[in-house]
Amino acid sequence: MYKQLTSEQRYTISVLLQRKCTRNEIAKAIGVSNSTITRELRRNSSTRGVYKWDKAQRQAEKRKHQAPGNRSIKSFVRNMAIELLKREQWSPEQISGYLARRGYKISHETVYAIIRKDKYENRGCLYKNCRHRLKHRHRPVGKRVVIPNRVSIHQRPTEADGKRFGDFEMDTIVGRNNQGAILTIVERSTNMLFMKKLEHGKDANELAQAAVMLLAPYKGHIRTITTDNGTEFCNHKVIAKGLDTTVYFTDPYSSWQKGAIENANGLVRQYIPKSSPIKHIKDKDIDGITAKINTRPRKKLNFSTPFEEFFNYLL
Repeated sequence: MYKQLTSEQRYTISVLLQRKCTRNEIAKAIGVSNSTITRELRRNSSTRGVYKWDKAQRQAEKRKHQAPGNRSIKSFVRNMAIELLKREQWSPEQISGYLARRGYKISHETVYAIIRKDKYENRGCLYKNCRHRLKHRHRPVGKRVVIPNRVSIHQRPTEADGKRFGDFEMDTIVGRNNQGAILTIVERSTNMLFMKKLEHGKDANELAQAAVMLLAPYKGHIRTITTDNGTEFCNHKVIAKGLDTTVYFTDPYSSWQKGAIENANGLVRQYIPKSSPIKHIKDKDIDGITAKINTRPRKKLNFSTPFEEFFNYLL
């Protein structure tokens, strides 16, 4: 196993080089392999090939402290990261970015390592605060449904690329055994989420009224809405008229074409698993979950929050 050379060994290397000793002789003198000497000279010699033991020692120590695996995380920073995970259920990347903005350095890989160690070595429960719980989910492919008067996503303006403000995506989340539903809408450029529980499940009339109610305060700023081909969106003309916009539909089996709302639904599922009976969830709970998600720092927003960025556009 390779071990770091000591300052005494580097001093000996320097002396023996001055005596014109070969690398093999130097290696035997300090008890290391020839490759160790070769690597040491390659790493720590000057551009002219001059080896000075004191400079070599300083360079080696500098690299040691710069190496990610050797960084020591202060206990209070580690505790802050764990507290944010447990209290806010933020992702490791969000935690890392949030703390970095406040002058505390901890990488998202380190946060993941803490979670994995807690799960597999300590049998702890930190992983339950992660959206994916260290697992990957597989989404079932739905049945194709034809919606009258639908406008294809391929007719949507090219400017609606997720960078400008005012382009929205819409979907529903259903409960256990398809009992109960929640309408979810997200603004693509800021990831601002809007949610409302639907009392009659995936009823098209109720959904259309709920969508108009949620977005009516921002009517002048709504450029497009994109959704999938679920039958609950059959009354898209009502939504389009009520918000003075156009509703566009993705291609069948192409959930990636509305990635922002798919991601938002994944965040919601952290609080409302598929096994949850949505009909028993209260409106105040929906509002609380929406607030939590909208106040999470996002890497996309330079670790600002959707709430801050959304209302900055409205000022």
